[in-house]
Amino acid sequence: MATWESDETPLGSPGHIRVPRFRTVRRGFAPNEVMEYLAWVSDHVEALESRVGHLKSVSETDARGVDASVTDMVRTLDHVERLRREADQIVAEARAEAERIRVDSRFQAEAARADAQRTLWEAQKVADKTLSDLESRREAVRSEVQTIRDDMLYAVKGLEATIELAGDRRWRS
Repeated sequence: MATWESDETPLGSPGHIRVPRFRTVRRGFAPNEVMEYLAWVSDHVEALESRVGHLKSVSETDARGVDASVTDMVRTLDHVERLRREADQIVAEARAEAERIRVDSRFQAEAARADAQRTLWEAQKVADKTLSDLESRREAVRSEVQTIRDDMLYAVKGLEATIELAGDRRWRS
């Protein structure tokens, strides 16, 4: 879409034409070519306006040449208007594409967030199960160690009793 930035008089006034400035977009006309064409149109319009000014005092036969120039100018202005409409359409399509990309990106981000949440939940579930299994194993090992300790204490007491009994026999003999 063109932005009309000019201190010059409006397009309809004689002697001057505004020069549009086009933003560069991904698709569309080459800005340099558009500017060259518009410069040519501006020069052509100025030349025609100059000729119209000189022809006011010219005879009727010379005025027919002005009619052809005016027809050329109208055709040129129609062409410029067609280019403007095409540029507006390209801008509208680019905006629609940008909106589609934004919506698609938001959808993909939400899907990725949901996948990450699901993966985190599953990892937490696995971690909880692993911790539960480890706790059960720890309890089983602790119980087994306690049993071995109790058996060792029982064996030590038995050995102590045997040693004491053997010592008492030695003193008695």
